[in-house]
Amino acid sequence: MGVRIKTVHLEANNYCNLNCHFCFATFTPTGMNTEEVKGIIKKMAEHGSELFCFTGGDPLLRNDIAELVKYIKEQGLKSAIDTNGLLASEQGLIELEPSLDRISLPLDGDNAGTQYLMRGSHALYGKSIELMNTIDGLDIDLKINTLATRLNQDEIFNIGKIIESHNISQWSIFQFNPVNRGKQYQSELEISNDDFSRIEDKVRRYEFPFRVKFSRKKTEDTFFIISPQGIAYAVIKGENHPFGDLKTQDVEEVLANHPKLAQPSYT
Repeated sequence: MGVRIKTVHLEANNYCNLNCHFCFATFTPTGMNTEEVKGIIKKMAEHGSELFCFTGGDPLLRNDIAELVKYIKEQGLKSAIDTNGLLASEQGLIELEPSLDRISLPLDGDNAGTQYLMRGSHALYGKSIELMNTIDGLDIDLKINTLATRLNQDEIFNIGKIIESHNISQWSIFQFNPVNRGKQYQSELEISNDDFSRIEDKVRRYEFPFRVKFSRKKTEDTFFIISPQGIAYAVIKGENHPFGDLKTQDVEEVLANHPKLAQPSYT
């Protein structure tokens, strides 16, 4: 086909320690064991992928996460973890440092109250600030993720000012996209394209010392995600489209069934 998946997102767990209303992860009755995940990592490395990222359910809930991150590096890939950070510790990050290239943390408000409204944890705001201070002294790239919704749209610029003094490689600002669970809370969370444009204009007028990336919901189709069970799926126009089982199939065989990438215009 000629298609290469450069970045792999694997949902590390079939459960999470938060219950965010906007979450689009696919939580399933069972997940994969260590060897099954390693098998997929090896397949993606042989395919030619460059970055392997563990996403939620929170990767730090896995007892084998350090072993898996080390295995990613052994296979010649860059490694990343997207975590809410509640289970992260200074010692744990120090242990991950030799193998972990990037960690992503959420910051969705300029105060603990808004962060609680967004993700349902009173501890999360303070924990994110604490972890930023810790990671400042480590050789791990730090990315901050902010979801723009009706609850926090007036605080986005202030979030940038809060993280400005830290060693951030990228600040990613996402427009809320009603996918999976998020559809139930669309009226509570959704902002218009015009509102998101106003946020973007305000942030871009200020020269932050790190890359700022904006992701609009209309462009939020995600073409390659791996579920906790090893099922490859795409999110297209807000709907999940499974197209293969990476535990049992080769990457090229899976991609041949992709709802968009298998079309002639994508090859």
